[in-house]
Amino acid sequence: MTLPEATSDPKDADITKQVETLAETLFSGALGPNGVVLGITNNDVVADNLRSLVTDPGNTVATYTVGDKLVGFSVAVPIDKMDSTRSSESQETAYIYFTGVQPELQGQGHVGPLMDDMYRKLRTRGYQFVERDSMIENGYADNVEKANEGAIDEGSMYDYDPWGLGMERHFRIDLSKAP
Repeated sequence: MTLPEATSDPKDADITKQVETLAETLFSGALGPNGVVLGITNNDVVADNLRSLVTDPGNTVATYTVGDKLVGFSVAVPIDKMDSTRSSESQETAYIYFTGVQPELQGQGHVGPLMDDMYRKLRTRGYQFVERDSMIENGYADNVEKANEGAIDEGSMYDYDPWGLGMERHFRIDLSKAP
């Protein structure tokens, strides 16, 4: 199946509303074993609410649509929003904070085109690197590793369980080598 390119600008009010709705769908009832909500929520570490996260001009939002329906979105933030000790890197390194696809469309190859749009937007904004953490158990980390083969800084890749919700793999990706 050939997937259409990402077409919508996240500043568009309708897409922003669709992003909010998708996020609510993805997060409703998604509690980890210790009761922590999986994913972004109001009063999160990076933004006090979802609207500010997706409309903050310092953040990068990629969307993937088919027709006028939002299939998925991803949000990247300057690295110092995740780790204030890394403020000197914020002009060159972004952190992919969240990526989500409509539940009924997951596993159908939609993350690839979404990440193509994200990487293009990050490069346009002058970022040289992007970092992300991906769940290992569901195979997502393996998919990220495969999709970014040759662009991952192997020395920065490690596995850990930051939230008590399951092992994740950390990646640092060189955008000049990424697809």
